[in-house]
Amino acid sequence: MAIGCAQPEGTIGSGVGGGPEGLPKQIECQAQTDTSFKVFDIGTGGSAYTYIGASNGVTSEGLLRFNRPLAPAGMRVDSARIEVAYQGGIGSGAIPTVEASLVYFPWIETHPPARSDVVGGRQLVASESSNADTGRYHFVVDTAEVNAWFKVVDSTRADTGWADPARPDTALTIVLRSLNAVDKLLRFRSRGANADSLRPYLMIFATFSDSIGSDTIRIGAHSDLFLAEDSNPLPANRLSVGGGAVLRSALNFKLDSLWSLRASNYIVVNRAVLTLTKDRSLYTWAPVNKSVWPYQMTSKRWMTEPDSAEYSGFVLTPTAVDSTLDTLQILISGPTVHWARGDSTNFGLLIESAGEGLDIERIGFYDSSDPDPAKRPRLTVYYTELQR
Repeated sequence: MAIGCAQPEGTIGSGVGGGPEGLPKQIECQAQTDTSFKVFDIGTGGSAYTYIGASNGVTSEGLLRFNRPLAPAGMRVDSARIEVAYQGGIGSGAIPTVEASLVYFPWIETHPPARSDVVGGRQLVASESSNADTGRYHFVVDTAEVNAWFKVVDSTRADTGWADPARPDTALTIVLRSLNAVDKLLRFRSRGANADSLRPYLMIFATFSDSIGSDTIRIGAHSDLFLAEDSNPLPANRLSVGGGAVLRSALNFKLDSLWSLRASNYIVVNRAVLTLTKDRSLYTWAPVNKSVWPYQMTSKRWMTEPDSAEYSGFVLTPTAVDSTLDTLQILISGPTVHWARGDSTNFGLLIESAGEGLDIERIGFYDSSDPDPAKRPRLTVYYTELQR
């Protein structure tokens, strides 16, 4: 039988001794099955950025959601505008024109809509001060829209106030799109920006009946996200992991040699290390993933229907990606303890970006079909063999 070691994960290669009665050994096996797949219609929220435009087959648009505050008595809206901060981007093309539209449909950041849900809208007028040189984009919101917004009562609440049937919620939603984007994904700062001045705001300039002159109400975005899709075919004979427009990879290893030892020995799995070799030429246009997260798969459905496969099991620690190294090593001792018991528990491993919904990023690896065995994914299992 296989016995799981209780020690926590530590430095790779540590804790592999067998003691005076045990014989420490290691085996190395290559993946028998591996594949990469896209995850469609997955929204992206909680990012430090909102991506707008198109580059290298990736297209994206953004959403800003402003919750309605209580309107002070005697307030008249004189003007209003949306402000967003621009900060670089991906791609070498010219900066496209950015279009902002006011749309009405309910959504929340934790359950984003599909891109197909975000249609039409009333286009906002871009201010003359909107350009990448200043780092700020301003879009004028019609005063009638803002005044009507302040009057809206949430129809889902138990009250007798007036509700606008055309508005399913009391949020003001702005969708940002690019026009004629050619190899450029613009990066706008989100509500998660460290500096308060970089966050998206709705600026309302108003006059109050009980005061002289005008005043300014600044409302920060309650939610924001970007919806990205990747139209590129997945590269052949490579494994891909990415955030933003999401890519995931799955692998399966067969541990026959450990199973055959169980008849005459006890096998203690001390540590298991998955090694992936990077293909640095695969995604030169995108930032590299900062870290990846492995999951133990609970079925082999991913082999035939990968984009709908479920995964769960051991909570494995996210693994930082060292950009200076040609390989990525991931500790997967917990799942390997179970896999060593027999094929009935061995459903493989899923690798995803730890910041899957936070940024547009990519990393590529050689797969099990590569002509060079040293580049193929491999699982190294450190174990102790004990006589029965």
